[in-house]
Amino acid sequence: CIHDSLDTEKAIREILKEDLSGFLGLTHTEAEVLRHKRKGWLSKEIAAVMKCKLATVTSHLRNIYRKLGVNNQMEAIYLVFPPSWK
Repeated sequence: CIHDSLDTEKAIREILKEDLSGFLGLTHTEAEVLRHKRKGWLSKEIAAVMKCKLATVTSHLRNIYRKLGVNNQMEAIYLVFPPSWK
């Protein structure tokens, strides 16, 4: 049934929005960094909230880009959170 498949797709999208750890090989921490980037946070703001060094956030971002096969944060955000997901 089309309605059931739409409900399933919506449920999957909600899960992925909330818990990206393990999604496409991202660790929990990498997923947290990507969620903050999606909100428009600067890397230094993420470092402050996560109580780590800026270099650590930068390292997480490099790992995210490598795992997702992208070149920058915008590509990563659009891959994981397509604009239609609101």
